[in-house]
Amino acid sequence: MTSATKTATVEPTFEQRIVDALTDDTISANDLHTLFEKTTAAISVADNDAKIAKATALDPLQSPDAAKARQIMEDTEFKADRLRNLLPRLRERFIKVGNHEDYVRWRIKHDALKPKVNDAAARLKAVYQTITEELIPLLQEIEKIDAEVSKVSSTKPWHAREANGDGCVLRAVELTARGLDGFNPHVIQITEIKLPDWNDRNKLIWPPYRHIDYAALTGGVRPHPGADLRRVKEEEEERKRAEATRLEAELQQQQARDRDRVARAADDRRRGIIAL
Repeated sequence: MTSATKTATVEPTFEQRIVDALTDDTISANDLHTLFEKTTAAISVADNDAKIAKATALDPLQSPDAAKARQIMEDTEFKADRLRNLLPRLRERFIKVGNHEDYVRWRIKHDALKPKVNDAAARLKAVYQTITEELIPLLQEIEKIDAEVSKVSSTKPWHAREANGDGCVLRAVELTARGLDGFNPHVIQITEIKLPDWNDRNKLIWPPYRHIDYAALTGGVRPHPGADLRRVKEEEEERKRAEATRLEAELQQQQARDRDRVARAADDRRRGIIAL
């Protein structure tokens, strides 16, 4: 006759399940949320049991053995207090795991998008540099031609009979290219486009720097072209650098505020889900 020793599987207590959940690296936020709800319900039941046990213990008719009655009352209160002590840690564990899951989901989207960003950035760099290499010389040529158009048009001898109704009308290059009769405040001009220098974020490669005609501005009184002009240019460059620095600082501050707002919203949302 043979004998076999059977080892019975001992199911963990509810309290032990909570303790295990606090150290389980594989548990999900949903499982923690479910356990939190069950813990909250268990505390309510335990508190009710403690009230009943106290009322019974204080009634000699229902519990003539005072020592036993006190033990039962203390045990029920102790059970409720132990569960209540675990609840804040369970809440924080839920928030931490939920935040980690949020990051994992976000990281998947980030990692999928990153190559697309890098690819588009590389193509933008190549295309932009190619376009500007062709466009800048063309814009410079157009500027010169438009100046000639303006000069020739302004000197047309309208006093000659042949000049009237001859159909010889010169328009600016862009007007001619786009088939427009003229510019107005509602028409965006291609030649007024602003193109940044790829290697210097504070510099434009178009439009070019325009020399200030002080003689025209001051009615023929031309200031000394030396130190003052250099100082004006230096101050303008410094102003541009300061403005760029200010805008970058504002952008970084806004991004930091956005990150904090999203983080607080996530924590508040989870605390709201499991609020007592």
